[in-house]
Amino acid sequence: MNYEQRAEAFYSIYPKILEQSLGVNSPFSELKDMLKELFEKRVIKSQDEFNALTQSLVALGQSVTQSAAQATLEIIVKDDNLELEKALNEAKIALLNAQTETEKKKPALIIRQTSQIDDNKRIEAAKVAQSYSFGLAAGGLDIPQEVYSWVKEKVQAI
Repeated sequence: MNYEQRAEAFYSIYPKILEQSLGVNSPFSELKDMLKELFEKRVIKSQDEFNALTQSLVALGQSVTQSAAQATLEIIVKDDNLELEKALNEAKIALLNAQTETEKKKPALIIRQTSQIDDNKRIEAAKVAQSYSFGLAAGGLDIPQEVYSWVKEKVQAI
């Protein structure tokens, strides 16, 4: 949520919370009505008593106003946290999907790697057989038919 959205949310929510905290049937309203009634019935006899009670009313009003602002900000922050949590969950889901796709491709890769290893083994076997037969030929020896067949079989296996 950007700054303008936060400000708009604050100005929308704060008056409602403040009205519920200071409006009719609120503790603030009841204290105010009680002071008015006590003053009219002349239960409050001195200016000092009246000042003490009105200071209590002012302190309560300030406390309620501050609490309303705090509650509004908590609502906005909670909304921001929910948005961040939602984005984080979406990123986690995307990551899990990517990991799942990677895991699905691993068996084919393993088969391909195994096949490649087998191919390399056949190539090495053919090289050994060829080197052996060339060694015999270079030494002036006739290559036995079994060795010739063995070399041919290894080369064809590739």
